[in-house]
Amino acid sequence: MLRSLIFRMKRNSQSIAMRLFRCIPARLREQAKRLLVSDGHRGGVLDEWRAMRLANGSKRASQLSRFCKGRILEVVGGSLEGLTVMEYGAGFLMAEPLLYSMYGAGRIDAVDYNPVLRRKALRHYAMHSDWTEAMEVAASVMGSQKVLDWKARLDRALMGSSEDWFEALGIHYIAPYDVTARKNLEPSYDLIVSQSTMEHVPSAQAASIMRSLGRLVKSGGKMYHYIHLEDHRDFNRDPFAFLGATDDYEDGQADARGNRLRASEWMRILENVEGFGWEMYPHPIRSDVVLPYPLLERYRTCDPADLMTSHLTVKGFRRS
Repeated sequence: MLRSLIFRMKRNSQSIAMRLFRCIPARLREQAKRLLVSDGHRGGVLDEWRAMRLANGSKRASQLSRFCKGRILEVVGGSLEGLTVMEYGAGFLMAEPLLYSMYGAGRIDAVDYNPVLRRKALRHYAMHSDWTEAMEVAASVMGSQKVLDWKARLDRALMGSSEDWFEALGIHYIAPYDVTARKNLEPSYDLIVSQSTMEHVPSAQAASIMRSLGRLVKSGGKMYHYIHLEDHRDFNRDPFAFLGATDDYEDGQADARGNRLRASEWMRILENVEGFGWEMYPHPIRSDVVLPYPLLERYRTCDPADLMTSHLTVKGFRRS
């Protein structure tokens, strides 16, 4: 009880501090993050804080469970049971692999280019998340007993002292991981997933990374990628600033701000991944903002709707 109370107090204080931090102008926030080596995914001092923010926001267990049921199971044909899954870009919290294990995946490889996993935050997340709703959603497709068995496995794993306690659930954290530097890539995954990861890879390496990931997918296997196309410096108020000719965007800022690749460019990259068919869904067009003026020369002849597309969802199917 006391431990849970301390955790909630810490979580609330972090939430207040983050809201205050978000009041600082975007460029100053970015400079502060850079000084703290926390302007991307390099393993900085703010990463524990960022992990907790995700735990209380977009990575809530109930939300991820609905995502697994509504998106991931649809991609793989209804079930993850026994499948080998890669989460490409597991990030600070590595929350999704926990949900894949709940939905029955046999092995989950969670990989990162840099070792950024915050293990303390992950343990807190696993121990203190309200799993009730997440388990109810999973039980609606798997049955209650399998989900209860998974929760018992989770509880037993958390009782262990190993920092890699999650391996008892079939989850393996692999970092640093550079797929383009690996030789003899063998098709070993039934499913590869990335979420808000591909926009952070250098644009010059995007095609090579996608081709390499494609080679890792088994015959009949799948890929799912959710790509955020906006400028991460301030995607609420100025989401396309980095497309402007007078912006201060520099080479090497893909990790922190995004690589600037537009939906149409990603589509061309994906169409050249050998052996795959794709379903691609650009969405939505940000009609609430205007593009910067003047645009970089490379974007001046592009379709404004393409430039203002904020996200791209793609589903890939490796042909047998």
